[in-house]
Amino acid sequence: MSLYRYNNHRFRNPFLPFIYFPDMVIDPEKTHSNWHETVELFWCIAGEGFIRYDADQVPIDLQSVVVINSNVIHCADTERSMTVRSVVIDKSFFQINGVPVDTLYFCPSIQDAQLRDFLEEKVLFFKKQKEMDNCS
Repeated sequence: MSLYRYNNHRFRNPFLPFIYFPDMVIDPEKTHSNWHETVELFWCIAGEGFIRYDADQVPIDLQSVVVINSNVIHCADTERSMTVRSVVIDKSFFQINGVPVDTLYFCPSIQDAQLRDFLEEKVLFFKKQKEMDNCS
């Protein structure tokens, strides 16, 4: 069994280069490491813990957003339990907007209440999009 798993995210809608993962409960007994070419944003909605980020540990709590850069081995972990949300952003979004995502390095930890609020607002959009996808 492999310790690391490569995730090849598939974006069903080319006009919506995001995948939203709602309310993932992180169990300290069942964590696994993975990596992918996409950028991912994690934010915590209950509990606290950390994101193992290559050789580092980045704390995550109700006040923070953790940015996973492209091709970084990572996993969410906690001593008890925590619930996180995540948005995966396709490389095409960055390319279309002129952002050199292959060479740009985002700071892994962001303490910004406005960013968290923005992400929570967008959760409603993702939920509506999923409902629309289920109707088609």
